[in-house]
Amino acid sequence: MRKLKKLELYEYRITAWQGHNLFAASAKEESERLKKKKAETKSKQQLKDFLNQSTTLKNG
Repeated sequence: MRKLKKLELYEYRITAWQGHNLFAASAKEESERLKKKKAETKSKQQLKDFLNQSTTLKNG
């Protein structure tokens, strides 16, 4: 193969990469799920803080 390549009688090219990396796909989905969960938790915590502040102001 190397000799053919050296003599320019053979040209090796990769035209396309076939296949699907299932591990990477599932890792990406998990990452998106965790980001969404973190955002929801953060917004719930912010809402709780806001409600606590407004109740404190009314009672204070």
